[in-house]
Amino acid sequence: LFALRLNNNNLTGPLPTRLTELSFAKNLAILDLSGNQFTGAFPDPTNMTLLIEYDVSNNLFEGPVPRGFNSNILNIVALSNCRANGTIPD
Repeated sequence: LFALRLNNNNLTGPLPTRLTELSFAKNLAILDLSGNQFTGAFPDPTNMTLLIEYDVSNNLFEGPVPRGFNSNILNIVALSNCRANGTIPD
């Protein structure tokens, strides 16, 4: 699986915490959950080592800005219109 695009589907509630630990997550290049009403913590990108796009904007995620991105290949991190706090990681 190269891309997981669930954007603009009016999905609600928390994501399963293990979503990013599933076997397909390590091969994801695009995670687009934007435009829903997901709640809880931001999805952890640590296991998604090939990620080039992480878009969780326009949701109800809250908490610290996620860490663990592979910054060598990451192009887009979109957190707008969420409830992020803390500092932006290097």
